[in-house]
Amino acid sequence: MSQPTGEHEDITGFLNIEISAEIKRLKFPYSVPKTALVQSATSQSTYSPDILILNKPALKSEELWAKYSTVQRGASIPLVVEVVSQCVARVPKALRWAAPPT
Repeated sequence: MSQPTGEHEDITGFLNIEISAEIKRLKFPYSVPKTALVQSATSQSTYSPDILILNKPALKSEELWAKYSTVQRGASIPLVVEVVSQCVARVPKALRWAAPPT
């Protein structure tokens, strides 16, 4: 895969900061890993999204997390973001979140 453009990185960085701030403000038990992977339970291939939000308590059920930083279950992944090219980014200052599952 080729290196992303500067604009792509700017948008991803902005979203990462804003989402992280909301996670902290709302005191959600989430983390934003740098290089974790997503894998379908029915496939061997993995995917590295631009931004991945993980539900930390749900990681206990992830068999591949401790050794490979890979998640497979939807309960562990409240949000995945993929920035696409030719995107007109108008992101509101306040991102709205639903309450995390209990």
